[in-house]
Amino acid sequence: RNHLRVVESMQSTLDAE
Repeated sequence: RNHLRVVESMQSTLDAE
C-alpha cells in the first residue's frame, strides 16, 4: 500500500498545471 505514490502523482499533476 503506497499511498505516497498517489500523493506524488497528485503533486505531479499540480506541477503540470
